Amino acid sequence: MEVDFVGYGASDFWAIEVKHLARVRADDVRGLATFVGDYPNCRPKLLCRETERLEIAGIPCWPVEEILERLRPGDEAVP
Repeated sequence: MEVDFVGYGASDFWAIEVKHLARVRADDVRGLATFVGDYPNCRPKLLCRETERLEIAGIPCWPVEEILERLRPGDEAVP
C-alpha cells in the first residue's frame, strides 16, 4: 500500500493520505492502516472533505480545509 506524503524530522514521522471524499469509510483508511502496520512510529492522518474531525480504525481523519487554514509560510507548527 502507498500513502500520498511521508514527512519526517528529528521528532516527527508523518504518513498523510489525501482523499477527495465528503464521507470517509473504513476502506478509505486501509492504505494508512497498512503503512502504520509497517511503520508503527508514524503519525497517520487522512485529509478529506469531511466538515468535522473523526477517527476511523484508529486513523485521525481531518478536514483538509482546517489544515490549509493553518499553513503559514515559515511556520513549522502545523499539526
